[in-house]
Amino acid sequence: ITVSSLGGYSDMAQPTDEGLQGQVEQFIDYCRIARAMDIPVVRAFAGDVREGFTLDKLYPRLVAGFKEVMQCIAGWGLTVGIENHGRLINDGDYLWSLLQDVGSASLGITLDTGNFCWAGHSIDTAQRYFEKLAPRVVNVHVKDGKFVDGEFILLPAGRGDLDLGGLLRTLKAAGYDGSVLSEYEGQGDFVSSTQESVAHLKNLRDQLI
Repeated sequence: ITVSSLGGYSDMAQPTDEGLQGQVEQFIDYCRIARAMDIPVVRAFAGDVREGFTLDKLYPRLVAGFKEVMQCIAGWGLTVGIENHGRLINDGDYLWSLLQDVGSASLGITLDTGNFCWAGHSIDTAQRYFEKLAPRVVNVHVKDGKFVDGEFILLPAGRGDLDLGGLLRTLKAAGYDGSVLSEYEGQGDFVSSTQESVAHLKNLRDQLI
């Protein structure tokens, strides 16, 4: 078994210096584990909505937190991938800006294909984000789904409206050679839905070879 990524947790949307430092140290501990186990990619979360604080207010904290992390782990041979998760900064344009403002070549994106739509973005907007972020993607979590009465319903890969084949072609053109993981979180049976998703993804992969 080759482990391709470690699921670290972080919330840099901290209004206090003490809170932010605690999150930085916690995430660096995840990186120490990955380094000891020769795991190349560590997933991160930027942070989530905090009552009384806007993204504009918290954004400098996100930048500062990830800058400190990336400075600390420089030379460790690790890549950190911020997942498009939660509702605070689940936006491809903001995530792109975050990468630019932190300014580390070892910081990229863990792309969850379903989370942009889950956060309320349209299919077309999600596809635009996929294309924009593709050059900085370091890991991929695949969800699929469709909007039903305004709610994004998660389905096995291939049954939804996301152009997953187009995404894989875009990633290949951008030079991506990392993992593509099935992450079914819908209401159907997990085992059979995951098996269906994996089979669909293998078929898409084979079409690219």
